[in-house]
Formats: sequence, structure tokens, C-alpha cells
Amino acid sequence: MSQILIGVINFGSNSNKFLVSIYANKTLKYVKKYSIVHKINEELKLEKYEEKLSLMIDCLYEILKSKRKKQTLIRAVGTEFYRSSNQKDYIIEINEKYLQKLKDFTNQQIKFEILNQEEESILTAKALEMYIPEYTLIDMGGGSTQITTKINQKYHKFLYKFGCLSKYINLNEVDDFISFYKLLQTKTDLILTGGSFISTLLAIRKIKNPRKQIYQIKTQELIKFYRKIQPLKDEDIALIYPILREREKSVKTALWFINSLLSKLETQSLKISLLTLLEGLTLQTIELNKLELKKYNIAKHFNEYST
Repeated sequence: MSQILIGVINFGSNSNKFLVSIYANKTLKYVKKYSIVHKINEELKLEKYEEKLSLMIDCLYEILKSKRKKQTLIRAVGTEFYRSSNQKDYIIEINEKYLQKLKDFTNQQIKFEILNQEEESILTAKALEMYIPEYTLIDMGGGSTQITTKINQKYHKFLYKFGCLSKYINLNEVDDFISFYKLLQTKTDLILTGGSFISTLLAIRKIKNPRKQIYQIKTQELIKFYRKIQPLKDEDIALIYPILREREKSVKTALWFINSLLSKLETQSLKISLLTLLEGLTLQTIELNKLELKKYNIAKHFNEYST
């Protein structure tokens, strides 16, 4: 069977990301993952947004060109900003204009899909399930938060309209999840994902080239790190931790939220997953095209994770 190039793009409230993979012989190999922070949900500066989007699309174009295959599958999805913002229609027009630069590889218009929160929660957990069958996954994005528990082959989803760019978060909003989790007879692993949590992990552990997809971390490490960066100015955080550049405020919010939540759950340790919506979209794309998958190699796809 000939090789198939797969590119998936996630347009988010805080950042845009893509992942390029190659499918061949029932095996999936991830080639490159890329992320760029734009904060469109926080500061609607269209010129700056377009400049960053152009850089990302140009980067994706060059990768697809260098890895060109007989068949290329490209998907582009939007999350919370595109579900709720009054500005979404205009930003979608901008996104679709730049997506047409990739038309050379597909010979057709690339459809821009808007995922609802339930779809986002299930797809974000999809790649994680190849490692951990039962879990509680907390995915905090810029504009929304999805908490998904899978236990006894059943999903329990808790969907919230706040994220790490929210100016105010009422912790009482997650009381339904807290009550549910405390009543579980068998506690599942608590796992965090999302740009702010992944960047925090890379900063705490000083990881430049991750070799694993899931890392164990103690609650105390997150508390200690939050106390360290909380009083710092944005420019000082970016200087000390370059991986947090342009995520300074969102990381503070994400850490405040998760530390408050873990305190209520009385959890001493948890995991952070580098597997995101992008990996889930890639696996779903394989399924939708009726391709069989036996294994995948993602050991090195974070080498060039960029912010």
C-alpha cells in the first residue's frame, strides 16, 4: 500500500496547532507537531493573528511539500472560540483563505469543521486510550474545559464554558465533577492535557525533547511552581522559562484552577499527557478512511514543538 500523508490542524482560542503524520503498512508515524500562540480570544488583533497564521501555514506547506505523497488527507477544526465568539465568522474567513494555500496537496477545498464540546472531549481522549484504558482526563483550553472519565467502558463527560483565558473562574461550577469523582469506588488516574499544562510540565522538568507521551508529576510540584511564577512579571517568566512565552497569564490561571481542584480532590499525584486533540483527530481520520492501524510511533514528534 502506498504511503498517505495526514495533516490535522486545530484552530483554538489561545493557539493554533498542527500535526503531520505518515500512514503506511498499517503503521502511523508522527512527523512534526507545531503550535503558535495568538490569543485571539483575549485580544482581537487581526493583523497580528494573520501574521502568525501565515507563518504556521507556510511551515505546514513546506513540510507537506518535503514529504509529498500520492495521497494527502488534511483536516482543519475549530474549538470553543468558533462555538461562541461574535467574531467567529470573520476569523473563519481568514482561516479558510490561508487553508487554500494547502490546496495543492488535496486538489479540493479544505472544509473547516467546528467541533462541539462533546466531540472535542472524546477526540482528545482517543490517543490516550491506546496507553491507559480507564482515566479521568482534564483538558483545559483557552476558552473551555472538558473533563472526561472513562470507567467500565462508559464515558462520563463534564463540559464547562471557561478556560485558561477566562478572567474569572468560579470553582463551584465543577462541583458536579468533584462529587462524581469522590464517589468513585475505584479512582481512575487523573491526567491533565492542553497547551498550558504541557508547557508547565516542560518548564518544570526542563524538557526540550520529550521522549515519553505521559509523565507522572506530584501535586506539590505544581503548587511550588505556581507560587514561584505567580508574583513574577510576564517578561521575567518568559526570560526564565522560554517555553512559557506568551502563555504567562494562561499558565497562571490553569495552575490556579488545577491546584484548587486537586486540593478538593485530595490528590497527591497525577499525570500530564502530551497527547492532545491533534492525535485524536489523526486517529479518527484513519478510521474515517477505513484504514487499518496496528501500531504507531510517536516517540520523537515533539522535537520541534514551538510556541
